Amino acid sequence: MNKKVEMNSDVCDGGNKELTFTELSPPNRSRTYYFPKGEKITFFCVEKICVRPSGVHRLIMNPAANDGNKLAIVQSGWLAIAIDADKWTL
Repeated sequence: MNKKVEMNSDVCDGGNKELTFTELSPPNRSRTYYFPKGEKITFFCVEKICVRPSGVHRLIMNPAANDGNKLAIVQSGWLAIAIDADKWTL
């Protein structure tokens, strides 16, 4: 089941201080974003996501699986996403 989580942020995205995150249940094992020129970035154990109208994705992850990082912002401009998960949750 997906659960919406309200979160305050000091960093505004499009003028909104309130960001709505969707809990991914079960969490994505990984999300790989592909960009032009063959660039890509992968995040592991993604637990929550906020998808902005601009195409920006804000991720909340398990820090143990991401070199201690818990938060990530993926700018728009990605071409595709590969998601390793048991089911489609968003």
